[in-house]
Amino acid sequence: MPEPRFFLRPTLKNAALLGIVVALGATAWIVWQSSLPVEITPAEGFNVEPVLESHFVNDIGIADIDGDGDDDIFAMNHSAGGSILLNDGRGYFGANALSELALDQQRDLPGFHAQQRAGVPEGAGVFISYVATGLLFDYREAEDAKVLRLSLHLPWRAALITDGDVTATRSSGDDSTSLELELGPGGRAFVEPQPPPSDGFPISVRLPTELPLDQVRIGPKRVHPPSHGFEFRLKDRHGMAWLDVNADGIADPYISRGGARGRMASVDPEANDQWYISHRGRFADRAGERGVAKQGCPGRQVQWIDADADGGLELYLVCGRHRGEGAEDVNQHYALVRSPEPRLRKLQPRPALAPVGTALWVQLMGDRRPELLYSTRSSIRLYRADGDYPDPVELASQPRRLRAGSGVLRPADRDNDGDADVAVISTTRNWLLNNNGDRIEAIPAEDLGLPDTSLTGSWADFNGDGLLDLHLLPQGVFLQQADGRFRSTGDLGIAPQSNANNARLTWFDADGDGDLDALMAFEVCLPGILCEAHRRALKVVKRALASVLSIDTYLHFAAAKQWHVMLARNTRGRPRVQRLDLRAIGNPVGVGARVRVQSGPLVRLLTVGEAEGSHYSHGHYSLYVATPNGGDKTSMTIEWPDGETQSVVVDGSPRLRIEQSSAAASKR
Repeated sequence: MPEPRFFLRPTLKNAALLGIVVALGATAWIVWQSSLPVEITPAEGFNVEPVLESHFVNDIGIADIDGDGDDDIFAMNHSAGGSILLNDGRGYFGANALSELALDQQRDLPGFHAQQRAGVPEGAGVFISYVATGLLFDYREAEDAKVLRLSLHLPWRAALITDGDVTATRSSGDDSTSLELELGPGGRAFVEPQPPPSDGFPISVRLPTELPLDQVRIGPKRVHPPSHGFEFRLKDRHGMAWLDVNADGIADPYISRGGARGRMASVDPEANDQWYISHRGRFADRAGERGVAKQGCPGRQVQWIDADADGGLELYLVCGRHRGEGAEDVNQHYALVRSPEPRLRKLQPRPALAPVGTALWVQLMGDRRPELLYSTRSSIRLYRADGDYPDPVELASQPRRLRAGSGVLRPADRDNDGDADVAVISTTRNWLLNNNGDRIEAIPAEDLGLPDTSLTGSWADFNGDGLLDLHLLPQGVFLQQADGRFRSTGDLGIAPQSNANNARLTWFDADGDGDLDALMAFEVCLPGILCEAHRRALKVVKRALASVLSIDTYLHFAAAKQWHVMLARNTRGRPRVQRLDLRAIGNPVGVGARVRVQSGPLVRLLTVGEAEGSHYSHGHYSLYVATPNGGDKTSMTIEWPDGETQSVVVDGSPRLRIEQSSAAASKR
């Protein structure tokens, strides 16, 4: 009988060879998959066109920013460049108006933000850019130029990588770094706050006084600093809530900001969220003087609500972690006070919620006060509007998954029974919360023919049959059938699905022609399921190899990351819809109002805010009324937030604006 070792050796050898083959095959598959073009799957009657590209999009949405009645596009991107794209009235969007409206990350440094690439310096001087995750100093001078000496300080630990003629002297504390840098011509230094990505604000820089400021060029616009000593203060913006608070016809954005990884109280105790109020076509940040108190809250989702159903407005802000140095443990709640000037008055949050999640205030049952739905990675809970919001009802428990997320909550009367239902769409699990009037039933999405998980989604009547369909990304449009189940069409999805790592989606009438168009944003990455793990692994590799890598290699030694924002323009002319904008007393966008639409035997409930497609923002308050027969035999009853009702006849005009207690409705 042969000895066991003779059998063991070839087995181990075969196993090793098999492992090598599998690894090579997996690598080849990833490379092949990554090389595939990512695109929107076609749908008959829709033309897909690019709107913008960015290396990062945290949130994107719709708001009538300039008050001309046409919906504009905004994007918030942490500390990367944001976008304000104004509608020209025909559904086409112009150049980025962020700087024009004075909404830059830093007003004294227009255009300064975290860039994907630094660009090629032209001419001589000092070029300073925030590239990806750190600050890049690039000294370009004549051969006989003197050594450039500069200093900087940041309240964070920092990694330093240098190329060329650079000498550095470092002094570091437990959570701070000071650097004295000497750069010869051609020398470059990259300073990265740790752990990445951290913006490192505030970063103080001191340049030699003999250096002319016109030889210092900062950011993509190559602007000059205001003095030889200045600070970089990137804002880490997460969400925007738009509302015209001073009645000048321009929507004013409240911008939620991050919490500096729980260290806000120590690194920048004066930091606050931003509340920009317009004045003569430009915005000024009034947060500190108008009642905003951040108190370390790592702001995420922000929205205007009417929790008391009294017609007044409140601001609700979801905070992003359980605890952190100087941070409150609960979400934040403010009342809007309009007179004598707009300001916010802090309220005790009801209910007091700490876990980071997604909030939806919507009337589901009982009186006119809205219930609060709150989705986290572990559960979906309902807080009833009964007294002071008693203990919640847990509607569903979420499974543990690698890519767990709290997702988005999309309300709509999907079964035309006069009650709002809610789609819960997330990378953890998709659900449909079916409202039976006196109770909410959580139905797993797969029981209705829908995917188990998705990146985002929105309701829309895609084929004009009177039934709401569900558009999910990356999968595409699912048509609702008469029995309440859904059928996949594959239209307006993302292909290949595995290369889409994140997405946003909003339906709106971009060009005012009476049919709905889709604004779609998606992140292209290595196959999505591997993308986050790939990034985390590369962070470890980068940190270990920082001392031996060049700056360019270091900055590109990461997973590909690119967001595409596309508009799927509806050219079919159907289904026909009428845009409805409501203005309640003391509430210019009708938050809390509901509309019951009757068209023949069909009755549907519409809720202001149900068209919102953002993840963390708020600004899309319009409602869309289906008018299959040009509005014939279609009537509406508006239930205003204070309980007053008003009847309106739909006449088929593309847009209808209605003010509370006004018999006349303005048409456009």
